[in-house]
Amino acid sequence: MRKISVIIPWKGKPPKPLEFYTYLINQTVRPDEIIIVYQGGFDEIFNLYTDPRIRIVDARGTCGANLARNIGLRLAKGDILLFTDNDVKLTLDWVEKILKCFQENGVECIAGGMISANPEEFLSRYLDFSIISPARAAKVNMKAVNIIKKIFKKTSIKIKLLEKGDMLISGDIPLSTLIVTCNFALTRQVVEAVGYFDEDYGAYGSDDIDYAYRILKTGYKILCSPRIIVYHYHRNTLLKLVKRYVQYGLGFSIFKHKHPESVFSKALNYMLLFLFSYFSITVILHVLGIFYVSIPMIIFSYSVLVIHNVIKHRRKLQVHEIFLYALLDFILILAACIAIIAGDITLFIKKHLKLRKEQ
Repeated sequence: MRKISVIIPWKGKPPKPLEFYTYLINQTVRPDEIIIVYQGGFDEIFNLYTDPRIRIVDARGTCGANLARNIGLRLAKGDILLFTDNDVKLTLDWVEKILKCFQENGVECIAGGMISANPEEFLSRYLDFSIISPARAAKVNMKAVNIIKKIFKKTSIKIKLLEKGDMLISGDIPLSTLIVTCNFALTRQVVEAVGYFDEDYGAYGSDDIDYAYRILKTGYKILCSPRIIVYHYHRNTLLKLVKRYVQYGLGFSIFKHKHPESVFSKALNYMLLFLFSYFSITVILHVLGIFYVSIPMIIFSYSVLVIHNVIKHRRKLQVHEIFLYALLDFILILAACIAIIAGDITLFIKKHLKLRKEQ
């Protein structure tokens, strides 16, 4: 019988600690061990989380989710390793569904989906519909994949359609597909071949995409199953949301520099070049007072996002949501792009200074 380990990086107070604990310990298929790598912010955990299968590793004074995951990986005894975060609501059959996927498909790695646990909050509901939301996790957009294949004819991306909406990806990670470590599972065999999570990412995003890409690059396949769901408590203030997308942008920058050969990196560079050029021209025209051109350019870029919402979500969204969600997408895309550029500049300077020092 294969042993199951659940690994949870933990920093700060979760939205609903008792709810998380209840769903974690009452799984229909119970894991053999649960390793929580605790980095501070909620010391009540030592008194609340008392199930004998739970091992709380006191890592206060450290930071970074990938560091915590690596500590958990080194301590875990399981053959199957499941990852989640403390800001989600698990389903009671979460472990059971993952094991069933392993058994039925003969894969070594599974990525699940994520939707909002607090859709009553305006911004949380927005993230379930956003064009750039992590709520797209484990969903493969075949239209986007086909476009990328036409642009990059030598791409190694391979997609196999399975039953019930699942897809098997190999070779490279599609730009349209997000992998999130709050709903992720792999075998010990993969860890031994690929190694540990990259701790250079710190608090930035893209750390999960990095690990997924390294898994694919090593030759393993990833089963993307949107049916395996966790409910995530999304950020519900605009400031926190913008901050998070800045972190995503900085993470994308790190990923591009670590894996420039990836189609994900190449496509991201093309998109960034287009957006940067478009908005730079818009700003220049506006500064020069050529408003009859600059203002229509701004309206056009916003209208594209509105049209996307109309086509994609018109039956689910109200009229005011269609327009407000497009505006939020516009703001967050700008924030992420600016962060990517800032990250690229920072990494370039660091590399240049390092070369000068070595000389």
